[in-house]
Amino acid sequence: MRGNSFRFIASAVLVALCGACTTLGAVDASASLQGDSAYYVIGIAPAQTRVMIVDGDLVGGRFSRSAASRLMPFSANVMNVPQDGFLLGKVRGGTTLGIDTVFDESGWPARAFAPCDGGAKTVAFTPAAGTVVYLTSLTLVPSGDGLQPHYRDDFEGARAFLKAHYPNLVAKIARGTYTLAVANHLCGSLY
Repeated sequence: MRGNSFRFIASAVLVALCGACTTLGAVDASASLQGDSAYYVIGIAPAQTRVMIVDGDLVGGRFSRSAASRLMPFSANVMNVPQDGFLLGKVRGGTTLGIDTVFDESGWPARAFAPCDGGAKTVAFTPAAGTVVYLTSLTLVPSGDGLQPHYRDDFEGARAFLKAHYPNLVAKIARGTYTLAVANHLCGSLY
């Protein structure tokens, strides 16, 4: 439990100190489907919410981060804030990903959501190569010292987002599938 709390606190401090400079996985506006790549779109609110999406495994309804993403705080597939309410990520098709940590950076101290064993579940998904998938829209609402996730569908909003910012991908968008999975975090006093 102490190790998980330490990693969570260390990630929160790094994000808080480096907010604007900590952006990983930004996708170029001219992006197009090539080779074994896949793209995913997730709606995120509020606007000042930094989302960390990491690779891992989904087994029996449980998402576990990969060893690399546990050891290296900046090995996330995406660590970014939404643009016009959505995040776009690129990954090698067949890679399993999950939302690991979310920070509301609209105030101080930053509020966090980290799905944990026995607590709120996380979005886990595996986009196939050659696809552009919309997964869900996630609104995070303050709850105690943390954030509570609420999920909804906004496929047309995702399509409009791609049309405005990633025109080479909009024709390929389809609904993707995801699992609300138990995460490998232990629940602690920060959640």
